[in-house]
Amino acid sequence: MASALYSACFGWQTRQVIVAISEGRLGNQILQLAGALTAARTGERVLLAGFAEIPRNWNHPQAVFILRNLDSHRLTRRFPGLLRGAMGRLAGWKLITDVNVDHGSRSFTRNNGLLTPLAFVTETFMQIGGLAKPHWVQSIYEAAREYDEKKLFEGEYFFIHVRRGDFLHWPSSEFPAALPISWFEEALRQLRSKAPQNPVIVLSDDTKWARKQSFLTGTLILELTAVEAWVKMCEAEGGILSASSLSFSASIVSHNRSHRSDLLYAPKYWIGWPQKKWYPISIQSSHLTYLDVI
Repeated sequence: MASALYSACFGWQTRQVIVAISEGRLGNQILQLAGALTAARTGERVLLAGFAEIPRNWNHPQAVFILRNLDSHRLTRRFPGLLRGAMGRLAGWKLITDVNVDHGSRSFTRNNGLLTPLAFVTETFMQIGGLAKPHWVQSIYEAAREYDEKKLFEGEYFFIHVRRGDFLHWPSSEFPAALPISWFEEALRQLRSKAPQNPVIVLSDDTKWARKQSFLTGTLILELTAVEAWVKMCEAEGGILSASSLSFSASIVSHNRSHRSDLLYAPKYWIGWPQKKWYPISIQSSHLTYLDVI
């Protein structure tokens, strides 16, 4: 199967191929794509399976997309997961090269398989500080902003990303990732003290809830698609993050614009804030200022 996939996609003229199969929604797909391109070696082609939420106009001569439309069809929606499982087994059996992450060094590692020209990225969630090269995330932003027709601000502004939805019960009902109002209030107080004149936009998957919150008085609550919201966070001077891959990936671009970590606030311990343990274990990043959740 491995050799057939390799030959069908590239023929034997290309010596090396690294495969990544998308998992999750836009934010994680951005980090996965940037991670796969970071892991690729010089001259190695990157085969991206799935990645339906990445802007269609993003391209790079090193990368090839396949199976991008499967998520829209009920009968084929499970195929990327099945393919991921099959490729993972081939890597586990050492038939193909396993590309994984060393969380200690925050770098990619390789365990060569029998078919060394074919490698598979087994790590799917790339919320790892400093792992992916920022210019790859920047390139996705540059493609995404071409679709953005909502030019709302001429000057500098801040954002608040409030993720609720599945975060109210994930990763568990006992220790959900959704942050309390008190944390957002304190983060907003500190952010506004840096530049009181900057307008603040609110981006949330629950705008109905957001409009009822008194602490968001004076902000602009926007109804945007995920790509539009991501672009707005990328273009902000600073902001307040939920423990989400969407705002985490956007903060990489935002920081590259301002070069100020004191304008980007995130919850200490990230998703692990209820238990006071970092999760993911390598998420902590130098470009963010972390505030305790009390």
